[in-house]
Amino acid sequence: SLPADLREVKRQVLEKARQDDPGIEYAGLIDGSGKPLWIKRGQKSAVSFTLGEVAQMRGGALTHNHPSSRSLSLADLRLAKHAGLKRVYAVGADGSVYVARVPAGVTEAAISRASAKAERQIRDWVMERIRSGAISVPDAERYHHHAVNLLLSRRGIIRYHASLAGKTPPWVYDAVR
Repeated sequence: SLPADLREVKRQVLEKARQDDPGIEYAGLIDGSGKPLWIKRGQKSAVSFTLGEVAQMRGGALTHNHPSSRSLSLADLRLAKHAGLKRVYAVGADGSVYVARVPAGVTEAAISRASAKAERQIRDWVMERIRSGAISVPDAERYHHHAVNLLLSRRGIIRYHASLAGKTPPWVYDAVR
């Protein structure tokens, strides 16, 4: 469950996307005291921030929509560390919610290295199963980042939680073992 202020920003982010274009990302920031600061329109698959906006993020929580309903990206995780966010949230069009926190002592470089390694491991594992027909390409695309983030969490690079709409396919958990 999300704090009330964050639920409200999540609602506004999703509402603005619905009113505008469901393929556009929006982001909303709540400062460290829980006060909503702003909601910003992005583009398809990204929201860009000014240096001033990034400075406002320290200690806060950023929530944004992912029209694809996919999990947090490497760019999301690096922004969380760089900006000093307490947490970063992504909300899928299907209602899925993903949240991550980068522990103290983990650097952006460590996130990038660990993510590249996890990406390769998950991609190799999934590709083998796509070729055998055990996993469909749409499922692989939908759950790839979720599997990578579960693996990063297991390795202590991030603290990660997700509440997915529908049931997560068992292969996602097999991929991170």
